[in-house]
Amino acid sequence: FPKGVRTQVSGATDLMAGMGAIVALLGGGALFDINPVYPFAMVAAILLIAAAVQRVGVKEPPLVESSAAERAGDLPPSVPAAVRTLVTLPQKSPLLMIVGVFFTWTAWNGVESLWTLFATRALGTSGGDAAEFAAILALSYLVGAVPAGFAAARFGRQRTMLAGLLLLIPVYIACAVNTSTIAYAVLLGIMGLFWSLVLVNGIILFQ
Repeated sequence: FPKGVRTQVSGATDLMAGMGAIVALLGGGALFDINPVYPFAMVAAILLIAAAVQRVGVKEPPLVESSAAERAGDLPPSVPAAVRTLVTLPQKSPLLMIVGVFFTWTAWNGVESLWTLFATRALGTSGGDAAEFAAILALSYLVGAVPAGFAAARFGRQRTMLAGLLLLIPVYIACAVNTSTIAYAVLLGIMGLFWSLVLVNGIILFQ
């Protein structure tokens, strides 16, 4: 995709990711309460469909050899060499961006990965209900994905991401002191909207 529309394309891609998350959480949650094995069978079937679509429907463009000038800014192919290059670059924005991504995804996964464990132990829900409850986060992220791309096109990617990060802080604080499942539903919905501002644009900030 041309560089000028990659922010909007990222939003559309994340829209599909959010829809997939809702299907997985709602469908998998319902199947889990019937039999814990069924969600794995569902995911295997979905992956088979994904592989078929990828094989039949996606036509990869031919690889075009880059010129020496275009390759001048590329990082070395090995991880140690790439890290050394990032550390020694006079411009520290690429290195700091990677560090920022680490902390951002740590915060995101702190909710997404541990939600089921928290919901079952702290809120007393079943495993299936916890998964279905997490669909609220996926749905709100889905709703915010495309607008987040257009917001970045208007205000800039970095400003949009910074706004999302700052808006998330009071939401996390509210989650820390809350014990109501209804309030958590509202907070997860707000959280998904704010996270879309960060994640949609963070992937392509320097493209």
